Amino acid sequence: MASLLARQALWVPVVKHNPTFVEKVHKFLQISPITSLTAAAIGLKLEEVRVALEPDARHPDKMVASMMAFPVQISGAACDSVLEQQQRRELSFGFATSMCDSCNTIHLIERLLPASHSHVSVSIQSNCMRNLREGEKLLVVSTIDKMGKRLVYCKTDFFVEVTEPVPEEVVQRERNIKTLAELRAALMHYEKAVSGTHVKLIIEERKLC
Repeated sequence: MASLLARQALWVPVVKHNPTFVEKVHKFLQISPITSLTAAAIGLKLEEVRVALEPDARHPDKMVASMMAFPVQISGAACDSVLEQQQRRELSFGFATSMCDSCNTIHLIERLLPASHSHVSVSIQSNCMRNLREGEKLLVVSTIDKMGKRLVYCKTDFFVEVTEPVPEEVVQRERNIKTLAELRAALMHYEKAVSGTHVKLIIEERKLC
């Protein structure tokens, strides 16, 4: 599991928040080859996904996952080819956009449960601040900023896992995080390599007559 997740308070195992999550996403991956290939290329383990919760704006007694965190590692399958064997391969920009799409999609599936509405992308764009290389570990954080009846506004951030020891004061500060605002502020202390914005459209289920 990503050490960043282990340090920061408020992250909850998604299976604890929503026990049907893994089963439903596995079913989705069986019918979505692109998302399935993306998940495989970054070593995504659904059981390791975490969520940060807040009260639903429409139903304050219900907690919803406003943020979803995916600990992943870039494999060669996610990278562009290189001419020199000694060169470390770099994450394809197109694949980074696919990662944004896949993580937002999985996040939205969880938010819609137990319903199983289909949803499609209206617009998606991503920005790369630095090239990511094969073998690097990331925490991909999907955030649902606004969720209406039909349109859902998402964003995605790729935070690079630090390899050097984390100072004790950072560890203690992150263990004492109590609000989502504090969690978001803590994430900003880490290197962000990719960010994306994404608008999705929920398609109502058709009732059979």
